[in-house]
Amino acid sequence: MVSKWTQVRLDSVAVLRNGAGIKQDFFSESGIPLARVSDFTQDSIDLSACKKVESSHAACWKSHVLKEGNVVVATVGSWPPNWTSVVGKVVRVPFGASGALQNQNTCCVLPLSDFLNQEFLFYRLKLEDFALYAANNAGGSANQARLPIKKLGEFQFLLPSLVEQRLISSVLSALDRKVDLNRQINQTLEQMAQAIFQSWFVDFDPVKAKISARENWLTRQADQAQPHADAPPFEAAASAAQPFAQVSNQASNQAAKKASNETAADAAQSPAAQFPAVLSPAEQADLEIFINRAAMCAISGKTDADLDAMPAADYQRLYHTASLFPDELIESELGEIPKGWAIGAIGDMLEFNPKRSLKKGSLAPYLDMKNVPTSGHLADEVVFREMGSGSKFINGDTLLARITPCLENGKTAFVDFLNDDEVGWGSTEFIVIRPKDGYPYSLGYLLARDSNFRQVAIQSMTGTSGRQRADAKALAEKNWVVYPKALMMEFGAFSESYLQLAKRNGDQISTLTHLRNSLLPKLLSGELDISALTDLADHAAEPGATHV
Repeated sequence: MVSKWTQVRLDSVAVLRNGAGIKQDFFSESGIPLARVSDFTQDSIDLSACKKVESSHAACWKSHVLKEGNVVVATVGSWPPNWTSVVGKVVRVPFGASGALQNQNTCCVLPLSDFLNQEFLFYRLKLEDFALYAANNAGGSANQARLPIKKLGEFQFLLPSLVEQRLISSVLSALDRKVDLNRQINQTLEQMAQAIFQSWFVDFDPVKAKISARENWLTRQADQAQPHADAPPFEAAASAAQPFAQVSNQASNQAAKKASNETAADAAQSPAAQFPAVLSPAEQADLEIFINRAAMCAISGKTDADLDAMPAADYQRLYHTASLFPDELIESELGEIPKGWAIGAIGDMLEFNPKRSLKKGSLAPYLDMKNVPTSGHLADEVVFREMGSGSKFINGDTLLARITPCLENGKTAFVDFLNDDEVGWGSTEFIVIRPKDGYPYSLGYLLARDSNFRQVAIQSMTGTSGRQRADAKALAEKNWVVYPKALMMEFGAFSESYLQLAKRNGDQISTLTHLRNSLLPKLLSGELDISALTDLADHAAEPGATHV
């Protein structure tokens, strides 16, 4: 098979386009995104923190607009082994970066369609031999490497026919699509868990739903209790009291008097004034059901009709959760909080840097700061290393980066990658967070991701400029709303199921990535015959596929 492949130079099968040299004078708050080397991820481009170019000036660089699928090489970067920003790094333009401008210090490699498939080009340049070629042919200073476009174009490799290129690319891209899908699912799961936390414990949406429902219920009952315009006072009182036979005569007479003297508008504005202050057991039960169903809608996003269609067991579980929320907000030193909730310290719920035992010199799982994600909870890579000095953790702990700029960048991980009773260790720059008894493990992670909590952590930082660190003791002592344990455990049932599903997806991502990385050099060198793998792409792309 390899004997039919042709040795080619990159510049003979592709056009190499330098990036646009746009001066900072033309940067603006709004405009066209500029894709720089600093926006490169492992395989793609993330424009969430990109610079923008004034639209009028961007029009001068129309020939440098990126399209989805374009292959871009960093021609300026660091030297190996700093692979995060290494010169020669290869990325593929995602849909979200389509339309952005290609900045200088990059080269967009545009394949000649008669010879080279774009997806095959991307995978070919991801091989180790190209990374070594880029590093060996770069020049520059000790701190910065620069790969000349001419040298990039001289890179040589074996090229199969277009048919074989497409077959090879279809297998590898199917694996990548499954990996991307799992990452998108995990991102959605994380957003759902954070949204529930925000709704329940920051915005107090179920409590507010109950407050509103109570007012609506009282207003409705008061409206029903209003007398007809031509009815005598006694009949009006009877009319007001009829639906509530167990209300005391005194309360009924008061209701009748108010109903005869106040307008319907007044009644709507002040339903409590139009309705007996003491409710009968039947009324109280009706009210409780009414406000709890409102909270159920706020919790689940369902309508009243949706609630009625729920299976009985699911309905009762949701009703129980809703019943744990109070129906009143009270003033506190931190602002309005649900009635019955307390103000205490964060340390009342979380333990910071709990003691763990791990013998120095023993071989144990190690997590480096560079492998802690800025979004999502899954650590990128865990290796075994002899224990030195550093933080120690177990499953269920949360790791919060304490040093600048890692803290500001959002580096946080949830520990779910160890065996039972196994202790791992990592950077000395982690704050280890562990929920106390009665609180779910997910609280530590979701609170560490909460913007208010992170702001408190950032404000606690001390030290010299560039080496500032958050203070775990100051965090533990910070005043905070203490969440009720019963409600927190209900929340944990929701949130920890999301974390577990994300973990399973993450394990599958690792398996698929390992498979792709194993296939990549074998397929692109011709060592592995593509005809033996014709069904692999279809299987990996199946929605229900869990392994390959």
